[in-house]
This record gives sequence, C-alpha cells and structure tokens, in this order.
Amino acid sequence: MTAWPTPPEPIRRIVGAWFLWLLATLLAALLVSQLARLALQRLDAPPLTGGVLAVFAGVAAGQLVWLGAAWRGLRRLPPVPPERRLGGPARLGLVLLCLLAGAALTRLAWPDPAPLPTPQGAAQAAAVLRESQAHPGLALATSLFVLGVMVGLAPLAEELAFRHWLWRRLACRPAATRGLVTGGLWILAHLRGPGGMLALLPLALLLGWARQRSGSPGLCVAMHAAWNCGVAVSASLQAGLG
Repeated sequence: MTAWPTPPEPIRRIVGAWFLWLLATLLAALLVSQLARLALQRLDAPPLTGGVLAVFAGVAAGQLVWLGAAWRGLRRLPPVPPERRLGGPARLGLVLLCLLAGAALTRLAWPDPAPLPTPQGAAQAAAVLRESQAHPGLALATSLFVLGVMVGLAPLAEELAFRHWLWRRLACRPAATRGLVTGGLWILAHLRGPGGMLALLPLALLLGWARQRSGSPGLCVAMHAAWNCGVAVSASLQAGLG
C-alpha cells in the first residue's frame, strides 16, 4: 500500500501557537519583573541598579519561556541528523561580522557621544555613577547578569525557539518562506517601534541565511550572541560607561 505524504502544517496554525507562547512570555516577564522590583525595594537596593535588575529578571524569565517552548516542541518532532555545510573560517567570519555590525548599527542609531544631553539625563547619569561607586559589588554583579542575559540566555533561547523549532515546523516550505516567517515573528517578539524593527531586519535576514546554509542552529546562536555583545559594548561606550 502506498503511503500518502503528510500534508504540511498550516502556517496560520503555527503562527497562532506562536502568539500563545508570546503571550506566556510577556506574562512571565511582567510578573517576574514586578516581583523582583518589590523584593529589591524591600532589600533597599539602589533605585537605578534595582530597576535594571528587575527589568532583566523579567527578560530572563521570558527567555526561559521561549526555551521551554522550544524544548517542548522539539520533543514532538522526529530527530534529524545535524548537517555541516559551512567550514570553520566561514563560520568565524560570520560571527565577527555580527560583532562588528551590531556595534556599528548601535553607533549609527546613537551617534551623539553625549547620550544624555538634557539636565534630567545628566542627573540620571550622575546618579548611576554615584550608585556604582557606593555599591561596586552590586554594580559588577548587575553588569555581569545583564551581559549574561544578553549574550548567553537570549541568543540560545531565541535561536532554539525561532530558527530551530519554528524552522523545523516549516520544513516543507521553501527556505525563503522559512526565513521570512521565522525572522518576521522574531522581530515582532521584540515589541519595538518601526525604527527598532527596521534595525533588527538585517540580523533577521542574515540569521535565516546562516540557518539554511549551516543546517543547524549552533552558528545562529554564536552569531546572535556576537551581535548582542557588539550592541552592549557600543552602547556602553556611547553612554560613557565603558
């Protein structure tokens, strides 16, 4: 008896499931951020440093939800052997390209070397410096936590959720369709304005191309981490915190 091929999963069903996971991500981020803010206030943490910690605690919680979505979804898909279509020099070049591009794009989007020109901004910058000098240990821990979320957890969770789980759910579609759908949903998940979404478009296209050429999400994780690292370093230098 001839086995009929399994029809591809409708894109509207994939997008609908994605929106449910996005809602869960937002709820987790808001809840954890508020709880962290209350806990830090009870501990008399410095207000600005405590605010950063609370925000990134929520970001970390949201990334853990994406990681859970990827883990749950990948368990339901048949295993596939990893492919390696790009050599080591090409992979290293793409990672370095993302590092430089992230830093350069941040520089172009934030060209003023004095990023806090208003009196209110200058007062906030002075408050940040005073908090760092008064609580150097907490400032260092906060910086390491933020960097860990940006360069470690976020690239891993987002690439596994978007350019591995969703990518494989779109396996019957052309590579261009898979890249556009996963990249578009990834950009929307950042909940930024038109300018922010436009800034993420080059990375989304590059990551989709790298996913197709490499055959696995590992290169995308490294490229995403390098991009975020470039953004963090460039923004810190622009703010005068480097």
